[in-house]
Amino acid sequence: MIESLFAWLNGLLGEGTFSLGDGYAILGDYYFRFPEKLPQLTPLSFAFILFVFLVFCLARPFKGKLRPFVLLAADLFFLYSFSTYHLGSLLFLALLGWLLALLNQLLKNKWALLGSILVPVVILGTFKFAPLFGQSILMPLGLSFVTFKIISAMVDAYKGEIDVRNPLVYFNYALFFPAVTAGPIHRYAYFKDVLTKDQPFDYSEAKNGGFQMMLGMFEKIVFCDFIASVVTRASAAGMTGGNTLLAIILYSFQIYLDFDAYSNISIGCAKLLGFSFPKNFNTPYLAATIKEFWRRWHISLGSFFRDYVYIPLGGSRKGKVRQYLAILAVFLLSGIWHGSTMNFVWWGLGHGILQIIEELILSPFRKMKLKKPFALVFRIFGILINFLFVTILWQLFKYSDMGQLAGVWQALRTPQKLDFELMGLTANEVKWLFFILITVIVTDILRDKWDMVKAYSRLFFPLRWLGYAVLILVFLVFGVFGGSVSASDFIYQWF
Repeated sequence: MIESLFAWLNGLLGEGTFSLGDGYAILGDYYFRFPEKLPQLTPLSFAFILFVFLVFCLARPFKGKLRPFVLLAADLFFLYSFSTYHLGSLLFLALLGWLLALLNQLLKNKWALLGSILVPVVILGTFKFAPLFGQSILMPLGLSFVTFKIISAMVDAYKGEIDVRNPLVYFNYALFFPAVTAGPIHRYAYFKDVLTKDQPFDYSEAKNGGFQMMLGMFEKIVFCDFIASVVTRASAAGMTGGNTLLAIILYSFQIYLDFDAYSNISIGCAKLLGFSFPKNFNTPYLAATIKEFWRRWHISLGSFFRDYVYIPLGGSRKGKVRQYLAILAVFLLSGIWHGSTMNFVWWGLGHGILQIIEELILSPFRKMKLKKPFALVFRIFGILINFLFVTILWQLFKYSDMGQLAGVWQALRTPQKLDFELMGLTANEVKWLFFILITVIVTDILRDKWDMVKAYSRLFFPLRWLGYAVLILVFLVFGVFGGSVSASDFIYQWF
């Protein structure tokens, strides 16, 4: 069926449809040239920082009626910096989503809702699964996240919970630049409320937002990218047992820091513009069960699947068998959403099966109350076991080639110990690696109890600014002038 669809599109638009080469996105006879002089506003670039500052200066002074125009212009300019192809694709999808949401708001028909949801799902599926059918097609920036926001608005409009008649509000919601590339997936009702009402300027919130943005950039460039370079070197260093084990463990830290860094940049940027998005990651590796892990990991994605898939399928209200099937459906869809190859399917199903198994094992013990020392011991044990399972499953996320994955497990069986020299790591780099890991673990333990951004903002003025200066200095030394590490794209950016 999908092959027939591509054949029909190629026949209609001409051979070469859905291909990319030499900087051009090609759609039939229409060519979209990537801008050559306009810098791409990637979240780690100096151009992005200047852009956010400019938008902040322009948007905050305006009242509710003018601010949506300023923010929409910023959204469109942000997408245009990547290419007219990305801008045009997401504009079309947003327009389609608005019309379908408006239709569901008026009709209140469940079959119309189902048909409407299928439209963006088919569009997303076409882009995601095109390579499986020999087609070269460029995924528009942040397509998956925009699709989920569109579906969310359709369902809420059908329920009568939101009013989508204002296209200006809807386009701002769908294309909001801090969250368009990799989330978080915010909800229409809150976004409209903040966008259209006068928001008094709160210096403390703006200051915290700027600091959170800076922390996200620091987390990505200084911590995450260094760990990523070690993962690459450890994986390539002869695939010995010790080096392979290190690469597997470090990949869990890499993927966490990557996602958490972007969330911090996005949430901090939104806070500068007056929007208070909730946490998207809440110390997930301190979870003692898979179920708890998914309450802490990519929270906005988890809440989307809970509200729009798990609960409509019956959730926990229709008996255990129905609940377990709903859990499997959620994780299967989550795996497919993350990627089009079978490794993502197994990754999603693995999490679903583990959650069902732990539910069956732990259910009889839920009402038991242990004394504090025993409860703490069991929790630490649960955290370590949970981290082990999550880390193993991340390898399915990393490798699409099952042959490569088999090679990784085979390498684990070799007796060679950890060899930093074989990886090409200097003594100082090894010290820096362990310093990063200890810092991440300690700060996560602290963040589990307190809001560290707000706590830092209450420090004595000279100490706070000394911390800012040290942060910027380390950022420059290790992130820009370090030489061995460069800021790579976020993993989620092209989902």
